[in-house]
Amino acid sequence: MSESVPGMLDAITKRVVDLGKMRRLPAGVTKESLAAAGATIDSSKAAWAAAAEAHQGGNIAEAVRMGTSVKMQAAETMRSLGMEM
Repeated sequence: MSESVPGMLDAITKRVVDLGKMRRLPAGVTKESLAAAGATIDSSKAAWAAAAEAHQGGNIAEAVRMGTSVKMQAAETMRSLGMEM
């Protein structure tokens, strides 16, 4: 997870920026889903940082729970933006 989740979050951030520059969004992507993805990426990054903190503090079970939640949220966001995983 420590390698895949940061990569997913970076890819989502890049996709949100790229889509934000487009005059016309691709099929299946709405202004609403783009805005939601932008909001989600910020909360996901904060949650990932909290998971890393829990891991460093020795609370492995909590870190895994939080990390899994972030990964699932990132996967859903990727789907909403028409990204392949």
